[in-house]
Amino acid sequence: MRPGPGNHKDAPPANFDESKANPYPNLPNPLVLNNGMKVTTAKMWWQQRRPQIVEYFDREVYGRVPAHTPKVTWEVVETTREMAGKFPSLPSSWLVMSTTPPIRRLRST
Repeated sequence: MRPGPGNHKDAPPANFDESKANPYPNLPNPLVLNNGMKVTTAKMWWQQRRPQIVEYFDREVYGRVPAHTPKVTWEVVETTREMAGKFPSLPSSWLVMSTTPPIRRLRST
């Protein structure tokens, strides 16, 4: 058994016990609205409950996009084409990312 995440000696060991695999066993009922009312029709599902579940997923799984994100532009600086023996390999490129306005870099001490 590996020592833990990243093989760090102080990390907890890997879990192979399936009974411990789900840390959130009490998921919300998909057919009960947030206010406790039961979903009784397809229209109620599509107009009320599904948007609630999508909101949970957006917030808890995907995460939020910041309200003010800088515009990002990409510039291809160099592209190389090489051969792998007698076969052409996929081209590789160096990209440069820039933002408007520039992102301020914080210095840690």
